[in-house]
Amino acid sequence: MSCGRNKKLKKYYGKVEKIESNNFQETSTKEISGLEDFKNRRLYSNKILGQLSIQNFFSKINHTVFKLHDSMLDIRMNMERFILEALENLKSKESVIVFGAGPCNDIPLELLTENFSQVILVDIDIISTQKAIERLDISLRSKVKIIQMDISGLDELFAKIKRLSSINASVNEIELLLNTYEYKSIELLPEINTKYDLSISSCVATQLVTPYITHILRDNYINDNIYKIITSIARKAAYNHCYLVRKHTKDAGFSIITTDVFEWGYFANNPISLANALPSLPITMNFQEFINIYLNKYRDYMLVGSTILYDINTFFNNVVARGWYWEIENSTLTYRLYMVMGALLKPKPR
Repeated sequence: MSCGRNKKLKKYYGKVEKIESNNFQETSTKEISGLEDFKNRRLYSNKILGQLSIQNFFSKINHTVFKLHDSMLDIRMNMERFILEALENLKSKESVIVFGAGPCNDIPLELLTENFSQVILVDIDIISTQKAIERLDISLRSKVKIIQMDISGLDELFAKIKRLSSINASVNEIELLLNTYEYKSIELLPEINTKYDLSISSCVATQLVTPYITHILRDNYINDNIYKIITSIARKAAYNHCYLVRKHTKDAGFSIITTDVFEWGYFANNPISLANALPSLPITMNFQEFINIYLNKYRDYMLVGSTILYDINTFFNNVVARGWYWEIENSTLTYRLYMVMGALLKPKPR
């Protein structure tokens, strides 16, 4: 397994393709596996020391990610293509909302401010988002409004897990909390609780649950049963996030949802499970092959939360979709490559 070999991978697989709604329907009821990857992710997330609040945790992450802006040009280009396709068909360009905006490394913020009267950026970490605005020309900054809020809908659960973990509660207590937690619907703050011409969620679904839970859970709580419960919670969070995006999109508007679906590579020289099952990746692949081969054959290796793909059909009709590789190399011992899918979506009638 060589980083040099992976760097030769082309970033995109397939041209823009129209897809049928049932392309994103679930094909299996088998349990999603990945406990070992979950443990490895905890080791990786433990580089952020201390029991941080969710706000400070993502602030730490975004502070690092902010520095990667220039190296994420390919990701912004994919999002830009979706936005341009939406702009061609939108009758109104009054407002756009970006959920989980962060440092906007994957969002062409200038394009949005040049084409919409108002741009709403929602994130729990507004420091990174403010830095993103500072990249804009001064004449465009007044169009942007930053709203600080947690869009996971899990802040109460996170607080309880953090408290139990900090007092060394038993595994049974943690499991009981996770099993009995009732997921609450997400309500936007009053000043932004409206519908938008365009709504964007860029690789948010896989960040709603796993990163922070792996930060606050102690090692002795990570077992197969708890992992399965967390996976179930993540699926509910992804569904609710998809609903949130639809709820705040005008019927005549569009939505863009992207998600990292698979992770390939290794942590601390330990191969991620997909890399064991699939030692090499194809240099090129068309979109339909990705749907047929990966979403079917390797479904059990999907990232927790990427099941938002299966929720899209409930709330949206697909207009166009595409996928691409997203390479991240952290060190000689750690290499990550993500397979990302995204779609321009038309809201289904209510």
